[in-house]
Amino acid sequence: MLSNRLFSLGYGLDTFIILLLIGGVIFGSFYLVRHYIVPVFETGKKNAKIELFLFRLETIIWLLFAFFSITQFLTESLFVTAALLLVVGLIGFNFWRDFFPGLWLRLGNKYKVNDPVRFMNYIGLISKIGTTSIHLKTKDEEIVYIPFHKLTSELFVKRQAKGKLMSKKIVYQIGDIDKEKLLSAVNGWIQECPWSIPQSDYVVNLQSDGFLNITVYAVDEYSLTKTEFYLQNCLESF
Repeated sequence: MLSNRLFSLGYGLDTFIILLLIGGVIFGSFYLVRHYIVPVFETGKKNAKIELFLFRLETIIWLLFAFFSITQFLTESLFVTAALLLVVGLIGFNFWRDFFPGLWLRLGNKYKVNDPVRFMNYIGLISKIGTTSIHLKTKDEEIVYIPFHKLTSELFVKRQAKGKLMSKKIVYQIGDIDKEKLLSAVNGWIQECPWSIPQSDYVVNLQSDGFLNITVYAVDEYSLTKTEFYLQNCLESF
């Protein structure tokens, strides 16, 4: 009944059927490639690169198909299409707010299953990267479900072994400050800094000429820069 009313308002049944067939062809094609062609290739890094390429290609094609479908329906009936998009957006708000950040994260391929990560007070390994959430398995065998929209408002840190970490020597010029209290405070700042990876042999030296040297570790250049600014702000408020 509802479909008949929509089509009577300007939606063409032939357009709907054609788009449905095109969507079926896209889905079927990628299903066949992913389940019957990719497994033929050798497993390992090569297979993972193929999977990532297919995922990115599939995402682009589906986005183009969605844009094409919407434009076709808009030409059929602007008012009905706008109303349906609004309803779908409102009803599926909780889904879409996690789906798109998750899609962006998966396209970036920065996180993989079994990567050691930290989120708020939880530390563990990634057990699954889903459509709307990422699953973290703690050392206590607990599974923490983290909605993707939470990753845009809270810090999600990828932890790595020291051998894979990057280090940087940071130099600050300090004024007339209590040296013992400063050194104690710096140790605490490094432990609390969300972007640094504390190590047992990190170095903090206070030179006689008034310069403070700190060697910090992080997973990448971005985190090192954030750590530097973090420590600078701590020093300014000390």
